Amino acid sequence: MEWSNDGELLAVAGYVRLPDQDCRNELRFYRRSTKLQLALVLPTQARPGSSLLLFAVTNDKVMHFNGCMPHL
Repeated sequence: MEWSNDGELLAVAGYVRLPDQDCRNELRFYRRSTKLQLALVLPTQARPGSSLLLFAVTNDKVMHFNGCMPHL
């Protein structure tokens, strides 16, 4: 979980457990008003990922690292 530098967006990475016991890894962005702005499904294996989120200084990019796979 990481706030943007200007405090307007909250990025949250996590997973949803599917009925077949696989996982769908997701990255969600929320506005300060708690409204969901965007939800992305991350292309990863069918297991929960360990994540690190970082906003670029200019707030125009989010870097997400899931295991050894970086996503921009």
